[in-house]
Amino acid sequence: MRTKTQLLTLTIVGNLLIAAIFLGLSEFRAQKQQAASLAASAGLYQQAWDTMANDAFAQGVGAWHPQTGSLEKRDIWNENSTFEFTEGADLDGAFENPLFNAVQGGDQLAIEQLVAEIFAEEIDYALLSFVIALDMAGNVLHCTSSFEDFGIDPCSETAVYNFSVAADKPANLGALRIARGISKRDVVEIRDQTGELQSTLNDALFIDLVSGDRKVGTFILGKNYFELLEIFEYEFRVRTQLSFGLPAQGTQGSASHKIIGLGDYFEVDDFSEIGDLPGLSNTTVAVLEKDAETLLKTGQFGHLDTDLGVAVFGFPLSTYARVERAQLLILKNESGAVAEAQQDFVATMGIAAAVFALLVGLVTVLTGYAFGGISRAVDVLQSLTRGDLNVAIPEHKGFLRSDDDEVSQLTSAFTNYKNHLVELEKVKQSQLEQRKSRDSVIVEKMSSLASQLEGDARKMILKDIEGMERIISDEDAERGEEESNKMMTYAFTRMSDEVTSLIDARTAEIKEIATKNEELLLNILPGSIVPRMLGEEKTIADSFEECSILFGDIVGFTPMSQKMDPKALVTMLNEIFTKFDDFSDELGLEKIKTIGDSYMVACGVPTPDPDHANKIAEMGLKMIRYVNEYPAIAGQVPAIRVGIHSGPIVAGVIGKRKFIYDLWGDAVNTAARMESHGVPNVIHITEQTAKRLNPKYRTESRGVIDIKGKGQMETFLLYP
Repeated sequence: MRTKTQLLTLTIVGNLLIAAIFLGLSEFRAQKQQAASLAASAGLYQQAWDTMANDAFAQGVGAWHPQTGSLEKRDIWNENSTFEFTEGADLDGAFENPLFNAVQGGDQLAIEQLVAEIFAEEIDYALLSFVIALDMAGNVLHCTSSFEDFGIDPCSETAVYNFSVAADKPANLGALRIARGISKRDVVEIRDQTGELQSTLNDALFIDLVSGDRKVGTFILGKNYFELLEIFEYEFRVRTQLSFGLPAQGTQGSASHKIIGLGDYFEVDDFSEIGDLPGLSNTTVAVLEKDAETLLKTGQFGHLDTDLGVAVFGFPLSTYARVERAQLLILKNESGAVAEAQQDFVATMGIAAAVFALLVGLVTVLTGYAFGGISRAVDVLQSLTRGDLNVAIPEHKGFLRSDDDEVSQLTSAFTNYKNHLVELEKVKQSQLEQRKSRDSVIVEKMSSLASQLEGDARKMILKDIEGMERIISDEDAERGEEESNKMMTYAFTRMSDEVTSLIDARTAEIKEIATKNEELLLNILPGSIVPRMLGEEKTIADSFEECSILFGDIVGFTPMSQKMDPKALVTMLNEIFTKFDDFSDELGLEKIKTIGDSYMVACGVPTPDPDHANKIAEMGLKMIRYVNEYPAIAGQVPAIRVGIHSGPIVAGVIGKRKFIYDLWGDAVNTAARMESHGVPNVIHITEQTAKRLNPKYRTESRGVIDIKGKGQMETFLLYP
């Protein structure tokens, strides 16, 4: 294949390849931008839904919350309630509150009368969808509903609930005692046992009637989500659907997973303008299955189906229930945007094709002009190479010709080259004589060098000199020059070998010492700090706006140390702290120091880490699990207190001898206080850390306690 053809082929293939790369990159960038836009939209929808759901909850069910509800309503859950019941209420019993007496005694008629008296207005105006009373064992004593034709009546004989309550303990009995009952907000699914009616999802509040540390019974107040969904669809011009849990992997079609919307209950206006699209239900299930992992990790997802022109957004139905329980799906009409994007793509491809055709045409014309002159120049070069110095150089003609183009420059270059060859031929003989004279001097000097050497080195040089003498008489100038250069190179090489050997030995020693010093520093300081120390940076101090600090302390260490041999004590501490070091390396944390039986570690320094709170929490859980499994020491089962706080600190290295990488700031003091005021084998954390933790970590408010040097603080407990 000729070069002209190769160039044209390369031009076409290269441009097609470049176009494919740019198209791929453009598509990749568009997908990334689309994913970011969908994620942002999902976040906005989730924020709007949470706000609307919480507002609706506060107006209805939330008004009865035993801690945050209205004063006149939340007092009803107090065993010594000041609520003015009717004269017919049974005030005889163990409690002043007849509601407690009725539930404890299982008096269904009294409960019905009290519920009718207390919740009459809420039931009549459908502020509450149902009120269910349970005894201590979780059995239903009474059910009242304001049935609104949304699926199954909560009080129907065929209604099945998906909740369960503890038999004898309150729902959330912890360190903080609450006089007016203990509550828990959750999502309640109510199904029809016969399967004839649709299920419902309800925003429910579980309220335990508590006397001392004993639970008397439970009341469940719930509000159906579907009235709120209709308002949401109208406000945002979307279609909403409820998913009852996540679909199983590998499922196909809507029959294998339950997703319902308002249209499954009654005829509603289509504010989204999506219409009845074939396969929309199956697509929704497939999207939910495909993005289930994203939903579990980030709490939301967004997906655009270009075939249907519909965007699907998903997030948990309630922030008070696990994401696996129920999800809210938002369907938005994006058909216009999809059609516009497709039109833009077709127009762009048309313009690109026209530009490509024009480019190929121009390249074809230009290569034809250029390679015609190059072919003639090649013929001239071949003649000059054969020694024909009389060859005629053709003139360069054409409508594209100019004095600056490459073909004209090539013709001029060949003319100069021909003249140069003629001139070279004249000086060739003169150079040959000069080379012979120079070689004679080289042979003389090499002979002098050989006389100063001994053994094999001398024999090798004498042998090379013999070959050099044979070359002196050779008429081949290039070969003679090459042999002369070889002899010079050999002589200098012999003299430099000894010096090189000595330098290599010393260099190896220096590198070995430097490596040992660096390894020693890496065992003392973080990897990113060592180069700064070696660079003789005088002051190493950095500020970090976000990091988490953990302090761990062995409980009862002083009594243990009095009973143990010192060597055994140090061996025990070394074994435990070495395991802690392994956990720190595994999670990518930075161990700061140990002081006696106290262990300090941080995350987010010296390298910032946005996931610092979750990683430091995981470190604390690993430490507790390991200490819990450690065998008894001096007859005592070991335990550990762990405290964590997140906030800004300053980190750096001070001193010039026995230096360490250390942390300073109020965040360090607060973390230490969390440990000293902590509970054995439970992680004691501040509110700042609790807010940054992933929902998978189970935290519980410890209430407001007095922290030495800090005053009143609300703290939290993280259980392993």
